[in-house]
Amino acid sequence: MSDQSGSGWSHHTVVIDAVGEDLARVRKGMVEAAAAADATGVPVSWALDVRAARNSATWLNERRESRRAADPSSRDEDIILWLDVQNWLGESVEATDARSAAEGMVRQKEDLRARVQAERDRVVALLPWAKITLAGSDLKTEPLVDALVSLGFAGLWGYRWNEASRRSQDRGCPFGCFFVSRARFQSAGSPATPLVGLPRDSGRALGRHSHDVDRDVGEMTVGGDPLPIDTVLRIIEASRATPRLGAWSASIQTLAATACAIWTDDERERCVALWRSLEEQGIPHASVGDQVRLYSERFAETEPQLLVLSDGEVTVADASVRVLYYDSRAQYVFERESGAPTVFHNYVSPATQSKYLLEYEAPSLSVLSPTRDREQIRLDFSLDSPKPMPYALMLWGDHRHLRLYDNNVGDVQWIGAHGVLLHLDLVTGPNDFFVVLTI
Repeated sequence: MSDQSGSGWSHHTVVIDAVGEDLARVRKGMVEAAAAADATGVPVSWALDVRAARNSATWLNERRESRRAADPSSRDEDIILWLDVQNWLGESVEATDARSAAEGMVRQKEDLRARVQAERDRVVALLPWAKITLAGSDLKTEPLVDALVSLGFAGLWGYRWNEASRRSQDRGCPFGCFFVSRARFQSAGSPATPLVGLPRDSGRALGRHSHDVDRDVGEMTVGGDPLPIDTVLRIIEASRATPRLGAWSASIQTLAATACAIWTDDERERCVALWRSLEEQGIPHASVGDQVRLYSERFAETEPQLLVLSDGEVTVADASVRVLYYDSRAQYVFERESGAPTVFHNYVSPATQSKYLLEYEAPSLSVLSPTRDREQIRLDFSLDSPKPMPYALMLWGDHRHLRLYDNNVGDVQWIGAHGVLLHLDLVTGPNDFFVVLTI
């Protein structure tokens, strides 16, 4: 697999979720998905728990042997070890004091570490060729992150952007790849671990952002496919319309084996056509393991990512345009014409009572004074902050004809025709900034 980071898009990855109650249907779906992938040369990453591995071990082992016979240099397919953390933890017992709470956390870390190792050993016994360094889980916890790091796992797949439900408590997590924080499992903040967090479906960020998702929410579905083909195309087109602020752009398409088992001819053909089209556009296919390896090799900390989205095509005049941005310090959502973020997840100094790292003590913009002098535009503004924190403001409008002349902000980034993003480091109290743009 080649690394074509200069192509405008890094990688596209296909994951087959082979966990389900109906094992006969799961295996039929795996066969269907494998046939489609083999027809296009797409590497498949299989998400399996012990039960699913036992159900498909004979077929997967035979598949590996036939692939090796056809091409001795062929690589083994990635296995993502699916972990049912929610059932393992059961009902949590509230600690009565700090000491018992700390002791409970230590026990939970030890128990999870032993359970994860046992699950990995069982799957490897069934699939002796599998080198399992990738895990998946709906529920993420600090003890889980600690266990995976201590056991040498490299990636944790399954983050659900903006979801807070009985299934997943991932609201606040980045919408793309990131290095998982040791202290806050849905954060890219410090102290970061070497564990790379990956979204279950890159398309979740395309849904309208909700501020009050507190119930079990369903996947976006078309024909039972959690990430519709049209959504994949929208992700790529939206990102191609966005100037790349980072060096990484990758999507993950998850197909449920149970859905592949009942594919219509049209759904199968459209999926195959998509995979072929991406290759023709210079967008390489990669396994989850490839994504994790390349991300870890290339970046020392979470790489900033930005996405410009709308309900339809991304256009400058579209009032529904949203800008999504995250880095190792924060995540922001900007709605069209709103200079301040409408959603702000603080990865550096969130309030202790904020379950999803939402910043409720956002600074207030007290002064905004633009002036023009010949070929220069000067913008002076002041923010009053209740505490030190990262922050950002969006200057909407097409400023591509202007360049940066002087400033005292942290960073200034042009987002094509949509505007300019200002990154700030705030201290407690008044914060005075200026930006000078020139023709």
